[in-house]
Amino acid sequence: MQASYFLTGEHRTYNTATGVFSQTKPKNTFHPLKGRWGAWEIAVRLSYLDLNDGNIQGGKELNFTTGLNWYLNPNIRLMFNYIRAHVEDRNTSPSIGNGYANIFQARLQFTF
Repeated sequence: MQASYFLTGEHRTYNTATGVFSQTKPKNTFHPLKGRWGAWEIAVRLSYLDLNDGNIQGGKELNFTTGLNWYLNPNIRLMFNYIRAHVEDRNTSPSIGNGYANIFQARLQFTF
């Protein structure tokens, strides 16, 4: 489950036939000398993964992610995420118990 909101008024269209989001085009591409700062988007996501099946016990993981995306122009995006992950029911050798992870993540994306 995911939700996002553009702080700068942009939007992202979704093609239901192909299941793909369109490219985000900032209303004002990044140009600090002209007072233009691109597009800013905040996002949250909740995801769940179950890797247990029969003899395979890979565990279950629940993630909560918050993110900030900065679109400098239609082809460059900076992404910053914080992920709080909880893992349980994992049986491996050596045994790894249940636990939590705090993940800080950044990515620079170029699209053509």
